[in-house]
Amino acid sequence: MLALSLILVAGDGRCSDEMTNLLKIGTVQIKAKVGKANIEVTIGTKRSTPVHLDVEAAANATLDELKCNPTDVCLAVERFSISVNGKRIAVPLSVYSDFTNLGLGRIAAHKEGYELLLIAGDGVTSREIRIVFSDDRVIRRSVYSDMAEDGKPVQETNYR
Repeated sequence: MLALSLILVAGDGRCSDEMTNLLKIGTVQIKAKVGKANIEVTIGTKRSTPVHLDVEAAANATLDELKCNPTDVCLAVERFSISVNGKRIAVPLSVYSDFTNLGLGRIAAHKEGYELLLIAGDGVTSREIRIVFSDDRVIRRSVYSDMAEDGKPVQETNYR
């Protein structure tokens, strides 16, 4: 439901008109020209086999296995970078370490610089991730869910 509504409003003139499909094993890029800036986000994913959690399996599982739903095939993010005008900015591991099953993404202008919008999950596990960044750093990561009725993020991290 989130993805459909976002595709309909993507053509705001401040970013690419379409969402980029991210459902791919390997490397995918989202590119946009925002004002005078050329923005490029590179995301590397790998297939991860979920663990049916019991004590022994959990003790021996990798982080990628633990963050996947036990009933699904999972695409875990293992690499993530943001470049502004060819210069990579530092991206803390906590920005992307829990990303799985990214579906769509786009880059837009934001009052603090730029915003990367990612749609992840499916159905009840769907979520919208917004990463605000400037020319030289990540500013904030916010996660939204259909489960939250007030429109506020269910999780937000500020990087100062």
